[in-house]
Amino acid sequence: MSSARCALGPLLERLGVSTDVVKDGAWADLFFPSRRLDEGERAVVERDLYVIYVTFLDVVARRRRRAGSSTCSAGSSGRSTSCAR
Repeated sequence: MSSARCALGPLLERLGVSTDVVKDGAWADLFFPSRRLDEGERAVVERDLYVIYVTFLDVVARRRRRAGSSTCSAGSSGRSTSCAR
């Protein structure tokens, strides 16, 4: 599973565009595109993406069992690695 986030800060600087951010929480600007994520923020986003992905796999597996098809589970890489009938 992968996700992308554009960090436009360097491009905006080269174009002479500046940004001002007013925020009221530590992560209020988490997805603001003019800056990069720090390691803590990256870990939070990766954890949340993994939770969403595993939830998706669980829903698919339950629906497939209900339909009499196959079940899938997430491997250590987060990819669906075992699907059996």
